[in-house]
Amino acid sequence: MFPPPGQLEAARPQREKRPRGVRSAKPGARSAVCQTWRAERGLPNLARVHGIAFSPTLTTQIHKMKTVSTQNAPAAIGPYSQAIISNGMVYTSGQIAIDPATGAIKGNTIEEQAEQVCRNVQALLEAAGSSMDKVVKTVCFLADMGDFAAFNTVYAKYFVSNPARSCVAVKSLPKNVLVEIDTVAEL
Repeated sequence: MFPPPGQLEAARPQREKRPRGVRSAKPGARSAVCQTWRAERGLPNLARVHGIAFSPTLTTQIHKMKTVSTQNAPAAIGPYSQAIISNGMVYTSGQIAIDPATGAIKGNTIEEQAEQVCRNVQALLEAAGSSMDKVVKTVCFLADMGDFAAFNTVYAKYFVSNPARSCVAVKSLPKNVLVEIDTVAEL
């Protein structure tokens, strides 16, 4: 059933090893020697295959993060940013039902608080240059899972693109609010 020892290794084609010195001079960059070595063997240029330009400036630009701040959403109540832009994506911090104009919790019911939370998320996304229809993922925290149906009614009005979502009940939320939402969106 199995080939005798030694025959399997002999039948398997051996990979050609790169000669010494063919590795890239800098991490993430393809040296001319490496590109020549690949071309001689009929292998594709990885930069063209993956659409990646291997340059130190591009690498720096890709990893640069930008902080988003707006008066149209509640200010951070701790050591964090309202939102961050990185690699063409917007990551919002969790938003609760704080009215940015007054700094007070707005609403006593799940519906009222969910409306305010969604308006806060919308303001952050717009400040970042994105929008609600570009949201790819939300994480929703509810103080009571019994509010799930009422929350969904409000949520569906704002997140019409039906992004991926996690929704969990938690023991408590900041300032004893009923709901918190954070999002990830494309620019």
